[in-house]
Amino acid sequence: MFDEWEFCASDFNATGKYVLFKGNELNATFNYQDCKSLPAGATGSGFEMGDKRNKMRVAIIVLIVLAVLIVIIIAMVMAYKYWQKMKRQQDQARFLKLFEEDELELSSSL
Repeated sequence: MFDEWEFCASDFNATGKYVLFKGNELNATFNYQDCKSLPAGATGSGFEMGDKRNKMRVAIIVLIVLAVLIVIIIAMVMAYKYWQKMKRQQDQARFLKLFEEDELELSSSL
């Protein structure tokens, strides 16, 4: 049977020890020599500790996503306007063609 562990700084006590008990199968003590104690109430996660770099990365990602969405929306509006313009031109051409045919019929009958 295999088991995986993920250690966080908050798992270790102030002396740098972490004791792991797994039922009656495992009793392990891990020592971390360079363990720095965390401030009271801290859990060891970068997001929960308010790491400025992580917040900056999240802000940049949000800004990039918003910029991409705005560009997509603008492109869609422009494509719709272009489609309307082309449709209007086709309708005008069809309308003029109707009058040209009527004029040809009238002039040929005279």
